[in-house]
Amino acid sequence: MEMTMRAGVRPDARKKVVPGFERQVAGYLDEAARTLPDDVSRRLAQARACALSGPLPPAQRLRLGVLGVPVLRSALLAAGVVFTFLFGQYWGMVSQVQEYRAVDTALLIDDLPIDAYLDPDFRAWLQRQEQES
Repeated sequence: MEMTMRAGVRPDARKKVVPGFERQVAGYLDEAARTLPDDVSRRLAQARACALSGPLPPAQRLRLGVLGVPVLRSALLAAGVVFTFLFGQYWGMVSQVQEYRAVDTALLIDDLPIDAYLDPDFRAWLQRQEQES
């Protein structure tokens, strides 16, 4: 049986609800709410009134967008991109330095004088040796 899930609710779930089920659930919640301490009941009532008061004014929505989570998420994403770029540059530089170090070490411990490497005939001879082997 194939089930499509969206936000944790099956699409056919509303069709299978028993009539009056919502009232039963509301009754159970009301009964449980009577046993809550007064301060919890007061905070719940304030939260409910705030939620039912309607959408936030544009100024508060703007404040939440500028100072809230969406801006923080964007800033973290931008910082991650910058960090990745800088780390890539650093890693490329380190690998290039290691390559130069290997070439310099090979030149310094070799028996040939440095002038031999500067001679064009020597380069041609090296290329012929590479092609032959």
